[in-house]
Amino acid sequence: MAELPPFNEHLTTDVGAFYLAFGLLLGWAAYTLERALVLPLCAAWSLFCLAHLGFHAAHANGLGAAATAAQMIGFVAVLAPAAVAVAVLRR
Repeated sequence: MAELPPFNEHLTTDVGAFYLAFGLLLGWAAYTLERALVLPLCAAWSLFCLAHLGFHAAHANGLGAAATAAQMIGFVAVLAPAAVAVAVLRR
């Protein structure tokens, strides 16, 4: 796809490490359910998901309508649980 930049091994490795680290923290938070960990972690994950969704929403011009809709639904599905957790825990 012409809209995507060339492959960058260093960036890909860094992003993979980022996801692994966030996965570890999300698992730890789910296991302990400590508010002091869950709230900031879910807030940080929500911020990342919003920025990621925003980028893809602004750069969806190479995709068809169905693919764009499916992609946006997927991004919202990943964002929603963390955003709900932040809303509930902030009360």
